[in-house]
Amino acid sequence: MPIEQAPGVYPTLLAGYQRLGIRSVADLIRHYPSRYETRPDHTAVVDLVGGQPGAAAGIVARSRWVSGGWGRKGRFEAVLEDDTGVLRMIWFNSPFLRDKVQPGVRLTVNGKVRRVDGMAEMVNPRWRVLGEDEAPERAGPRLRPIYPTTEGLTSDRIAGHVSKTLAWALEQVEDPLPEGLRKDQNLPTLARAFEMIHTPDQEDDHLAARRRLAYNELLLVQLGVQLKCAFIRDHYSAPSIESSDRVDQRIRDRMPFTLTGAQDEVVAQIASDMARDLPMNRLLQGDVGAGKTLVAVYAMMLAASKGWSSALMAPTEVLAIQHYQRLAQTLTGADLPVHLVTAGMEVPALTADRPRLLVGTQALLNREGLTERIALVIIDEQHRFGVRQRGQLRQTEAGSAPATVFKKHHRPHQLVMTATPIPRTLALTLFGDLDVSTIREAPQGRRPIQTKVSSPEQMDHVLADVIERARAGEPGFVVLPTIDDRGETDDDEETVLGVEARARQLMNSPLGEFGVEMVHGRMPADQRQRAMTAFGSGRSKVLVATTVIEVGVDVPDAGWMVIEQAERFGLAQLHQLRGRIGRIAGDTPCVCHLISRPTTDQAVQRMAAIVKSTNGFEIAELDLQIRGMGEFYGTRQAGASPLRMARLPEDEPLLRLAGRDAKGIIKDDPRLMRPEHRLIRRVLELQLGESIDLIDIG
Repeated sequence: MPIEQAPGVYPTLLAGYQRLGIRSVADLIRHYPSRYETRPDHTAVVDLVGGQPGAAAGIVARSRWVSGGWGRKGRFEAVLEDDTGVLRMIWFNSPFLRDKVQPGVRLTVNGKVRRVDGMAEMVNPRWRVLGEDEAPERAGPRLRPIYPTTEGLTSDRIAGHVSKTLAWALEQVEDPLPEGLRKDQNLPTLARAFEMIHTPDQEDDHLAARRRLAYNELLLVQLGVQLKCAFIRDHYSAPSIESSDRVDQRIRDRMPFTLTGAQDEVVAQIASDMARDLPMNRLLQGDVGAGKTLVAVYAMMLAASKGWSSALMAPTEVLAIQHYQRLAQTLTGADLPVHLVTAGMEVPALTADRPRLLVGTQALLNREGLTERIALVIIDEQHRFGVRQRGQLRQTEAGSAPATVFKKHHRPHQLVMTATPIPRTLALTLFGDLDVSTIREAPQGRRPIQTKVSSPEQMDHVLADVIERARAGEPGFVVLPTIDDRGETDDDEETVLGVEARARQLMNSPLGEFGVEMVHGRMPADQRQRAMTAFGSGRSKVLVATTVIEVGVDVPDAGWMVIEQAERFGLAQLHQLRGRIGRIAGDTPCVCHLISRPTTDQAVQRMAAIVKSTNGFEIAELDLQIRGMGEFYGTRQAGASPLRMARLPEDEPLLRLAGRDAKGIIKDDPRLMRPEHRLIRRVLELQLGESIDLIDIG
């Protein structure tokens, strides 16, 4: 039900809900409290302790509205009496209380107590009118939920509407968990869990509810992963490409570098996967510069040894061109053509006697029947592609008939690469269908990087430093989050520069004598390429860019970087950007200047973390701790996080329990078609169908 159709929704409430992303009644019920306040025990007024929370009940003796005067807002004052004393109460900017808190009304109030001239006083206390025979200690729940809020919408207002909504909505909640599984895990029903999380009578209530709701989320994700794995096993096959000592040696002879021990280990895992007729689905993660591309080259040449073509897809044209150039150089003299496929380019015919390597952007997705002669698909920086894009590249020819027990669909082996290391619990949750390979060896022969945080007022000192470095022959980057200029707020007189304005400014500054180029996503491809060529060849020493240079841009002697408005970038993204410098051997430190004015605790933590560590795996774990699972998920996939209640890594035991249960369910019912599983399948499709890539299943 759309939230605007729910009873009790008025325009101000609806506007607040829209800002919070609450679009339906289900969203409202799943807008969980962020914390709880404990209502203090009722005491006599004389026993209220200054500086402590307190609660009391009595009769309003007198009240008045005090105008602020001169346009200032006023306050409402009232005095509460019981048999032991009087309590003065003050509410600011609340004229509506004049009609509600009147002399003779019985109230229960609670809030922080202070003593003023010996008299107990509460400012803006919570209050409730007591019924004629109602005892104070029964007035409201002991635990008060505190909700995430937005401008114009208080936690109390949300709590009141949630309580009224639960009264009729919980009757319509169907529990997707089979009753046997729910009882085995000692979990409350879903309706009861919603009730306890929003209106707990005691501490144990919301803890039990949180466990059920977190388990629900984790089980859904794990079921999606297992459902997809089972479907692939039953409906798809890939070419079996077996290696040999002779083939392995021929491939290694073509390599520009000797593989490291970590690369050897990953290559062995990939060769083992590709030898089977079950499609490989492997994630290769490693820090910036760890040598993932060389592993990908090995896998493509292994496929070519059996007459199969491969495709490598990059998220940007800049990166696709760089991959193409590297592959073409590596395979010079080999009978293995490399083709670049971007928008408007033709794909060469793929035949068994003429294997080819295709390198491109998402333009590869628009070629019908492309996968028929492709045995291996490699996706670089996978988190920068949409879910449907990744699925489309793996699909067979459009309109092909469903697989039967006699014949399975052809599906290429898939290798997914990322230089953004994934925390262990995140990998278990969101990438559970992928086998994970990790290159943990730090890149060898690279200059150390110093990271420094400066305020915008210190920009002149930063520019003085990079001018000296440019004068010494070092190229470098200036990175900004936007192309166009913007104000910090709608009425802010100060303009924050975008890429185009900053580039023009630097061209007319002392840095301009070293050559300034500009790159961003709205530029025509030929202009971007000319700028990259000028910078890469050394004709220009400064490249002003957006995050288009985050991955793949390889200018080995680049020795400095300035990232403006750094608080607007994620921690992993800052690490990725920083990885563009210091890519050659040397002892002289490079420098990464972060220009930042952090205004939130998260931003302050990010700046501290990126200065502290240059290890991508450490940074990934810190990123998860700082931002939480929900926001971290959002950087990887489109749409809202499926984990609103589950918290990782602390819920890892619950994650493993959900994973075990999901495997058992899918083993017995691979399509979730049994009557007891149909509702959970429907919930899975509605909530997570696209987010966890169930588009292959239908």
